[in-house]
Amino acid sequence: MLFFALFLSCGQPVSTSKSRPSLVLITVDTTRRDHIGAYGKSNAGTENIDSIATHGIRFDQAYSTVPLTTPAHASILTGLYPPKHGIRNNGDALLPTEATTIAEVLKKYDYDTAASVSAFVTTRIWQLDQGFDSYFDTLGSAEQRWSQERSAQSVTDDLVSWLGQAHDDPFFVWAHFYDPHHPHTAPKEYLDQYETAYEAEIAYMDDQIGRLKTAAEETAGEDGVAFIILADHGESFGEHGEKGHGLYLWNTTMHIPFVISPPNPLSNGKIVDKYVVSGVDVFPTALSMLGITPPKTDGRDLSPLFQDAPIEDTPVYLESVLAQQRFGYHPEIATVHQGWKLIDTPSAHLLHLQKDPS
Repeated sequence: MLFFALFLSCGQPVSTSKSRPSLVLITVDTTRRDHIGAYGKSNAGTENIDSIATHGIRFDQAYSTVPLTTPAHASILTGLYPPKHGIRNNGDALLPTEATTIAEVLKKYDYDTAASVSAFVTTRIWQLDQGFDSYFDTLGSAEQRWSQERSAQSVTDDLVSWLGQAHDDPFFVWAHFYDPHHPHTAPKEYLDQYETAYEAEIAYMDDQIGRLKTAAEETAGEDGVAFIILADHGESFGEHGEKGHGLYLWNTTMHIPFVISPPNPLSNGKIVDKYVVSGVDVFPTALSMLGITPPKTDGRDLSPLFQDAPIEDTPVYLESVLAQQRFGYHPEIATVHQGWKLIDTPSAHLLHLQKDPS
């Protein structure tokens, strides 16, 4: 990474000819951090996610911006909190063309870009496809589009095929896996191995992540490839009276898995628990790892942590306006910083996360 830093050009596009590393962004929908092996889950079936964590950084204090798919992904792709990019709920708005995505920045640096997504809430109708040369999002009948999903294998097949084509330039690939989202319908061989269908779906998804990782590394070659894996949000199984996600900001849906492996993988992985990080940090971190000066966003560049250098210690912002829009209740607003979480509602909660992690 230091090598590329020497060749920054104040944000101006330069000729690449595969002189920069490539990037794979993987978003795992509705995936709880306590169901990932790297976060302590035994027999999790997440060997590929765990492997990436062992050669990079695992963030222990990572948070979603919104417990809903479209706004959370808009924040990941742009580095902006929902009040700035304008998507506050699934189906309520489109990503503005004025917003700048990771893919749009990388196109200026001659990157080939492709995405494959697996649910209606991430299809191009919401304008999340800005900057992508190829955007695989074909679903079935439009009449049932809100409940349809594509399997992890279909998503991976798209990208493995795309990666198998000739690429003279570095590439940026985004894979969105929806499998852990309800309803849980993993292949039978996975259902037979795990206690719950939710665990089976995560293990099935992880195997497809392994396929994508192998294809990406083969295509990138000596120039290397960085991996970023995070959940858009988690899932509640009845905790705090919530089943599913979307209404509240408890840690079951907001405290997410988040791992990054740089283009030159670390020999020994790092665990970062000092800083609270967020999905908005993906945008600046991704660009910085590729040797590109990121534009100003709400996020922070986390890449100095690979060299154990400090970063700015700032709070992160969380919100859900679903209850307000649907029922007229007060919106859920929260912030997390230095071990404390404040949920600012009429019945406010100030929580010490070490003493009360649930």
